[in-house]
Amino acid sequence: MIRLFAGVAAPSVAAGAAAYCVALALALRCTPLRLAKLCVPAATALLSTALLPQICRNFAARSSGGWSGITASLGIVGNSLRLYTTLRLAGGDRLLLAQFGLGVSLNAILLTQVLVWGV
Repeated sequence: MIRLFAGVAAPSVAAGAAAYCVALALALRCTPLRLAKLCVPAATALLSTALLPQICRNFAARSSGGWSGITASLGIVGNSLRLYTTLRLAGGDRLLLAQFGLGVSLNAILLTQVLVWGV
């Protein structure tokens, strides 16, 4: 999108997006399952801690930091649904449960900040 608004022609953007999708599909198809499973802990750590800087900044400023209550609520609902499906379909994988449980908790903190300090 940035390139589209920076004056790059739409066909170039579409070609780049298509090339990216093809490369991603090939990489995912060629990646052995054992290797993919090794990436799960890194993804869990990255996704689980992504909201921490925002939460810390909000506490320091005693503000919601412009964070939307709707966004935080959707994060809570989405991670709760992932918890449920992980329990039902993934056999209760502990790493996934930790990731989504932390996601619920962090989004709940953000929602509390929005409710306490306003938008």
